[in-house]
Amino acid sequence: MENQSMFDYYRQMLKRIAWRLQYQANKVYRHESVLEDVWTKEHKGLVVSDLFVKELLSSLPDRGRFILQKVVIEGIPEREVAKQLNISQKRVNVCKTKYLQQLRQKLISD
Repeated sequence: MENQSMFDYYRQMLKRIAWRLQYQANKVYRHESVLEDVWTKEHKGLVVSDLFVKELLSSLPDRGRFILQKVVIEGIPEREVAKQLNISQKRVNVCKTKYLQQLRQKLISD
């Protein structure tokens, strides 16, 4: 009888271990698949947006692209960009406004 109870005890322990392993595997699988679906959708949108922005910026002259990249996208103050280009802050502001207007026109016409 003692052998039978020992056998039942270990059988139950193995069932618990198997259940826990299966539960953990399913939990990880569900979590990863949900994250993968969300990440993929957002990532695709970001890639398309990034490519679209790069395409628009590539249509601008080098100086305009540099100014918009630094001031608008990276958030560097106009004063610092003006120092880098050896022009006045007012000129950076005028160029920024001019090139943003050009981008708006391209967006409207497309």
